[in-house]
Amino acid sequence: VLAALVALPFDFFAGYVWQHAAGQSNQTLPNWLKEEVVPLAVRLILASLFIWIPYLLVARSPRRWWLYCALALLPVAFLVLVALPVWVDPLTTTYKPLDDGPLKAQIDALSARCGIAHIPILVGGDDTNVTGLGPTNRIVLQSDLASVETPDQIVFTVGHEMKHYIMGDNWKALAIIAAFLLAGFWLTDRLGRAAIRRFSGRWGFTDLSDPASLPLIVFLFIFLWLAFLPVFNVFARHIEHEADRFGLELTHQNHAVAVMFAGEVQRGDDAPEWDTFLLIFRATHPSDAQRIEFANSYKPWEQGKPLAQ
Repeated sequence: VLAALVALPFDFFAGYVWQHAAGQSNQTLPNWLKEEVVPLAVRLILASLFIWIPYLLVARSPRRWWLYCALALLPVAFLVLVALPVWVDPLTTTYKPLDDGPLKAQIDALSARCGIAHIPILVGGDDTNVTGLGPTNRIVLQSDLASVETPDQIVFTVGHEMKHYIMGDNWKALAIIAAFLLAGFWLTDRLGRAAIRRFSGRWGFTDLSDPASLPLIVFLFIFLWLAFLPVFNVFARHIEHEADRFGLELTHQNHAVAVMFAGEVQRGDDAPEWDTFLLIFRATHPSDAQRIEFANSYKPWEQGKPLAQ
């Protein structure tokens, strides 16, 4: 709750004020608040259900609790990635299958070229992405996509998302979560015990199994996440760059793509280049300038060169 309150001013500006000022949303304030509160309630319920587990494991296995905690949370992470798109997101957003028509026919043709008979496509919300894992994996197109992109740009956008779907990028995200959980719990154990040895007299507890250590554990996880985040962002930018490559190789819509990203810069939606802080801590995609340059220059098929994907 405290983290949500701290982030609320930024989230309100970025997700409500800025979206309305840019003419990209007509969402009412009550609906925006609902979209903030419902996921928070889900996180609180999950935390209250599972917070006792690490303390039980620390008490029973002081040396290996971090390993058991990480292994116990892996199925939870899997269920969250599977369940959220199916049961939680529809609580605040209406999704419907893509209507039959020219766009669906083009998408089916693209998926056939990729060797897949059918890719689930839903329309709804204000973001285009690939959600879910396994049987819940699907491509979601934002509800107003046709008003912000031309038909050629939409075809590329779908091709971009197909890379995430076909190459199993959400499974890669799950693997990264697993690695972070293992490293995070192990470092929390080591750093937490060192801090307790140093400051136990001031803090009033002498072991991580004491529930009074929760603020220390939360602080360590936040610190470790901030240390890990730049590495994750580098990996995410690589994944997104390869998705751009996949979309261009699949559709050859180079000019439409360059115009699309140039339009985002002209409208003020994005800065052409990331500044240092955003590049390190926020940038999960290449900058628009990099994407424009790549769209204008990447045409191996014109020289008869082999495709990368």
